[in-house]
Amino acid sequence: MWSEVVLPLAATLALLGVPGLVLGAAAGLRGAWLAAATAPLSVTTVATASVVAEWGGVTWSVVPVVVMTAAAAVVLAAGRRVLVGRWGSDEPRGAAGPWPVLLAVGLAAGLIGRRLWLILQRPDAVSQSYDNIFHLNAVQYVLQTGSASPFTVGGMTSPEGNLGFYPSAWHAVVSLVADLTGAGVPVAVTAVTLVVACVVWPLSVVVLARTWFGTSAALTVAAGVLAAATAAFPFLLLTYGILYPLFLSGAVLPLAVAALARAAGVGVTGPPRGVCALLLVGVVPGMAVAHPSALVALLAFSVPVAAVVAVRHLRHPSRRVPVVAAVAAYLVLGLVAVRVIRPPADQIYWPTIVTTGQAVGEVLTASVYGMPVAIALALLTLLGIVVSLRGGRGAGAAASGAFVIAGLLYVLAAGSQQDWLRTLLVGPWYNNPPRLAALVPLAMIPLAARGAEAVHDRGRAWLRDRDQRIDRPRARAVVAVVGVVALVVATHVGGPLRQITTESQRSFALVDDAWLLTPDESRLLERVPDLVPPDSVIAGSPYTGAGLALALADRRVLMPHLLMDIGADTARVNRSLRFATPGSETCAAIDRLGVDFVLDFGEQQINNYEVTYPGLENLERSDAVEEIDREGEAVLYRVVGC
Repeated sequence: MWSEVVLPLAATLALLGVPGLVLGAAAGLRGAWLAAATAPLSVTTVATASVVAEWGGVTWSVVPVVVMTAAAAVVLAAGRRVLVGRWGSDEPRGAAGPWPVLLAVGLAAGLIGRRLWLILQRPDAVSQSYDNIFHLNAVQYVLQTGSASPFTVGGMTSPEGNLGFYPSAWHAVVSLVADLTGAGVPVAVTAVTLVVACVVWPLSVVVLARTWFGTSAALTVAAGVLAAATAAFPFLLLTYGILYPLFLSGAVLPLAVAALARAAGVGVTGPPRGVCALLLVGVVPGMAVAHPSALVALLAFSVPVAAVVAVRHLRHPSRRVPVVAAVAAYLVLGLVAVRVIRPPADQIYWPTIVTTGQAVGEVLTASVYGMPVAIALALLTLLGIVVSLRGGRGAGAAASGAFVIAGLLYVLAAGSQQDWLRTLLVGPWYNNPPRLAALVPLAMIPLAARGAEAVHDRGRAWLRDRDQRIDRPRARAVVAVVGVVALVVATHVGGPLRQITTESQRSFALVDDAWLLTPDESRLLERVPDLVPPDSVIAGSPYTGAGLALALADRRVLMPHLLMDIGADTARVNRSLRFATPGSETCAAIDRLGVDFVLDFGEQQINNYEVTYPGLENLERSDAVEEIDREGEAVLYRVVGC
C-alpha cells in the first residue's frame, strides 16, 4: 500500500529541508534560491555529520545532524557578513512573485511523480540491477554498525579492513529516513527517490534557468515542465545501474552551477556574489560525498563561465597578462583534478556504443543513449541557443557553452575512438556513456526553456497585434494555460519518456524470471527474521540475490555484494561448505565466521552471470545442511554438518 510511504516521505522532506533551510537563511538566501539550496545544503550537513560522528565515536542518528546544523549556521552567518560586504549586496528580483516557481515545481513534481508511480508500481519496489545489491545492503549496514561515514561504509565489502573512501551521502540520508520512521530499506529508498526526483531536481534546474536568463514567469514555468521531459535525467539513472549516488549528486549539480555562475558575475539574476560564493562552499562537499564525479562535472561546466569572465577582462589591456596567467593556472589545476578524481584504472573499461557521428546526432536530437528523437525538446533547445547568443549577454554564451561541454563529454564517452582522450576527460565517469548522458539535460533544459519563452513572447505579441484585449488578466490566464498544456503535450507524449518508462518497469518488476529477486525469494526473505537469529550469518551467492537478506531481512550475510575483498575463511566456505564434516578446516572456518544458515536462490544470476561457488551448490544432496523453509525454488538451509 502506498500509504506506508507517507511517513518516510515526510521524514525525507524534513531531513532534506530543515537543515538546509536554517543554513540558507543564515547565509542570506531567500525566495527560489533558498528553496533550491535547502536540499543541497542538507546533504552537505548530513555528509559532514556522518564523518564527525564517526570520528567522535557517536552512533549515527539525527542528533549529529542537528548539532552540525547549529554549528554550520553560525559559520555561514559569519561568512555572510564578511563576503557580502565585500562583494556587494544588491539582488535583482523578479516582478512576478513566488507563484511561477511554485507552479513550475508543482508541475514537474506531478509529471515526474506520476511516471515514477508507473515505474515502481509499489512503494517497496526493488531494482533488479547490479549496483542495487550494494546500495540496499549498505543502507542496512549503516543501520547495523551505527556509522555512515564515507571512510567506513566500504567495510561492508572489505571485512579484512581495507576501507578507503566510498561516497556515502545517499546511504546516510536513506538510513536516517529508515531509522526515523522504522520503514524498511526499500520503502525508505522510494521516499528519498521521490523527493529528490520530484522536488530537489526541478528546483535546482529551475534556478539555473533563471540564473542564465532571468525570472520571467514563462521561462520559469517552462523550465519546470521541461525538468520532467527528459529521459536521461532523472529516469535513466534510476534504470541503469542503479546509480542512486550519482542520481542524488546530479539533482544537486544545477544549483551548484548556478551558484558558481552567479559568484563569477556571469548569472543575470540571483543573490549577491558573496552569498553565492558562500553557498558554493556549502553545497560542494555534500555533492562530492554523494558522488565525486559531480565535482568534475562542476569543473567542466565552469569552463564556459571562466571563458566569459576572461573575455570580459581581456578587453582591458592592463589586465591581459594576469588573465592569461590565471587561465593557464586554471587549466592546469583542472587537468590535475580530472586525473586525481577518478576511479582506479582497471575500472575504466566501458567501450563506446555508437559512432562519433551518431553520438553527435543524439545530442542534437535530444536522444542520448539510444532514446527516440525528442523533436520538440531539440527544436526548443536550438531556438534557445540562437536567442541567447543573439542577446549578446555573457550568461547566454555561458549557457550555450555548457551545452557544448555536456554534449562533448557524451560524444567522447559514447562514440570517440581516441581512447587516451576518453580516459583523460571522461575517466571520472568510468568512460560510461549513460553517466555522461545524464549530464546533458542539465545544460539542455535552461536553453529549451529560453526557447519556449521566446515562442511565448512572440505568440503574445502576435495576438496583441490582432486584439489588445489579450492583455486582460483573464485572457492572459487562458493563453498561459493553453501554452503550458501545449508544452506538456509536445514534450511528454510518446518518444523517449515512453521508452524509459517501459525499460524502468522491467527493471523494477517482481516476476518469476527476474535477475535478482523473484516473488518466491521475496516471500521467503519476509520469513527469514523469524527463522534466523540476529547474531547468525547467512551464506549464499550474492549473484542470485541471496545477499539481499541483509537489506530485506536485517540479517548478516557472508557476501553482501558481488565485488568482495574475500578472506581465506570465506573462500573456504564458498568452496566446500556442502562437504563440511566435524573437525574439518571447513567447519573451523564456518565457526570463525558464524555461518549458521545458507540461502539457495537457484541458478538465475544478475546480468546472466555464471559465477559458481561449489560449496553452496547441490545442497539438497548434502549432509552438511538441512532444509528448514522453502518457497518454490528458494530454500533456507541450516548448517548441521559441524
